[in-house]
Amino acid sequence: MANFEIRTGVIKPVECFKEGWQLIKDRYWLFFGITLVGFLIGSMVPFCLVLGAMMCGIYVPIAEKYHGREPKFEQLFEGFKVFVPSLIATLIWSIPLQAGFLIGYIPLITAQFSMDRKNPDPEILFGALAFSGIVFAVLMLIWIFVHPFLMLTYQILIEQRLSGWESFKLGASAVWKNLGGMVGLLVLNVLAYSLGALVCGIGAYFVLPLIFANTYIAYQKIFHEGDGPNPNPPPPQFYQGI
Repeated sequence: MANFEIRTGVIKPVECFKEGWQLIKDRYWLFFGITLVGFLIGSMVPFCLVLGAMMCGIYVPIAEKYHGREPKFEQLFEGFKVFVPSLIATLIWSIPLQAGFLIGYIPLITAQFSMDRKNPDPEILFGALAFSGIVFAVLMLIWIFVHPFLMLTYQILIEQRLSGWESFKLGASAVWKNLGGMVGLLVLNVLAYSLGALVCGIGAYFVLPLIFANTYIAYQKIFHEGDGPNPNPPPPQFYQGI
């Protein structure tokens, strides 16, 4: 893997949040449509098979807007150009997560079969509920710890000549070196998402474009010099079919 300079101490959560909104506000409804469709497609295909491609695809028009080029809806599907590395980067975290959920659900399924008998044993049901509850609680704690380290993976994938594993490692390293700022930004995003979810649940989708935009801003601050975008940068290597 090539050496990348990782800038430290450059993430101010509120600043990233504001800059993310400034980036997308004049084309908000376009980015809303992109993130909504991307999430729907990513969630409909089982086992997270296209989730990585959709995550990368959502960042493509954001990157275009950041660099002063025209974002377009169809750029969402540019993520399939990095389908294999994005799949690998996603499977790194999704396989353990899905395996954990499977472990948690097996006792519930077993208990369901036992309840179909004429004389079900309530201890089996309560034991299954307790075991599954513990497994899901542990998974939630692990996810809370791991999630920050995934925040930069897909931005790296669309702009650098790296594999899925290398993108994951580089992103995790960058987050670790800016842990306070990145966790602060994540907390802001979780609060915004939670407030959106209070609006009949659908409000959370209206916050997603801002979350993607401000994490892209964080990526730029960590990996690129200067306080603003280069108005005429070369296209990312991603667009060169690599």
